[in-house]
Amino acid sequence: QVELAIQDDDQSDAEPTAIKAVKATKTAWPKTLPDQVRALLDLLKTQTLPAAQILQNFSGNKAPKLGELLQTLVDMGRLRDTKDGFLI
Repeated sequence: QVELAIQDDDQSDAEPTAIKAVKATKTAWPKTLPDQVRALLDLLKTQTLPAAQILQNFSGNKAPKLGELLQTLVDMGRLRDTKDGFLI
């Protein structure tokens, strides 16, 4: 898991500003195939990601199916596989 440091702006004139650690949350890997497709397409709507980074966005055992699912979406014309990763 990744921790991000976020500055607490509520202490404008206080002594050294406190830093709060916030853990990045992962989305649970959907159980059904239609939900898995929807989750991947939603994730890739606004960004291009390689498969390894796609894996990092989800929790659960999704690795065995992810490659097959990505290739199926490429074959169907729903995704493009570029040197930078997958995109819609």
